[in-house]
Amino acid sequence: MDIDNSKIEKCKKLTGISETINAKGDVGSILKEMLNGDLPTIVLDATGNSESMMNTFNYVAAGGTIVFIGLFTGDVIFNDPHFHKKELTLKASRAAMSGDFKKIIKLMESGKIDAQSFITHRIKFDDVTTEFEKLYSYNGELIKAVIEMD
Repeated sequence: MDIDNSKIEKCKKLTGISETINAKGDVGSILKEMLNGDLPTIVLDATGNSESMMNTFNYVAAGGTIVFIGLFTGDVIFNDPHFHKKELTLKASRAAMSGDFKKIIKLMESGKIDAQSFITHRIKFDDVTTEFEKLYSYNGELIKAVIEMD
């Protein structure tokens, strides 16, 4: 799910996932249609966007779990009676453990994860001061940028 159709299309291409949602639509209804009337039991939000994070309370099934991966500077505000009525669990995920990084590196080295497919832009170290801000103007084309050290 994203609000940028070009990012959604990139996600489909990179992952093979066909069922995606533009978050500017009626997400709750779309989720229920995709899941035969149900809502997901787990919702992961990695956006770091306060509006997106607060909306997760509407997207998760009763008894479900919300995991906030992204963070922002501010408060998450939600309706407490709604939270209790649905008997939700709210979790935060701060970062990965060192063992997780080792596992991911092995998966990349074995070719099970193609990290190159996520790198869309490269900048030489010597050009960072002049080129870095341009990364913000790629209108959804940027996934990951790499600063190359020579």
